[in-house]
Amino acid sequence: MNLEKCCKKLLIEHPFYGIFLLGLSKVLDTSIETACVQKKGINCELAINPHYWNTLTDELQVSLLLHEIYHIVFQHMFLWDSFDDKELLNIAADAEVNSYIDDLAPDWVHPSKFNLQVKQGTKFYYENIKINGEGFNTVDDHSHWKNDFQNCSDAEKQLIQNQINSQIKSTAEQIRKTHGTIPGELSV
Repeated sequence: MNLEKCCKKLLIEHPFYGIFLLGLSKVLDTSIETACVQKKGINCELAINPHYWNTLTDELQVSLLLHEIYHIVFQHMFLWDSFDDKELLNIAADAEVNSYIDDLAPDWVHPSKFNLQVKQGTKFYYENIKINGEGFNTVDDHSHWKNDFQNCSDAEKQLIQNQINSQIKSTAEQIRKTHGTIPGELSV
């Protein structure tokens, strides 16, 4: 399905994340392999390769959007300098976000592939996943985390983080007004 229709489906199936997605810039970009979160001003932008997008089922398209949104709300883009092994960080961050998603492609990283519990956090997965040279499909491209988010000033990082936090708060307020529920991983 096209991106607009998928965004509407996400809004119906996962209202919080659908509303959050409405506040993000989205761009189709053939220069990336799959999908990524990149910086746009003091905000995040979701970039998706349309060729990759079209290989996914409707359910996996929704899951891909959720996957990228989770990276943003968990602010994984700012973890790059906190972990030495970048490949393992990519796998650990994907294991965390995918532990919240029901429909995954068989080759997407999930904590169960490592006999680990779900919803334990990137640091936990980083410390407990042993990759032993195996290749894993991390679904998306995390190279923009280094290029876009680590190369900006501390003040700019703080502005982006404040923007994300403000968007989360605003989305939560909209959900509460419509008597919806805030996802447990974001409840305050």
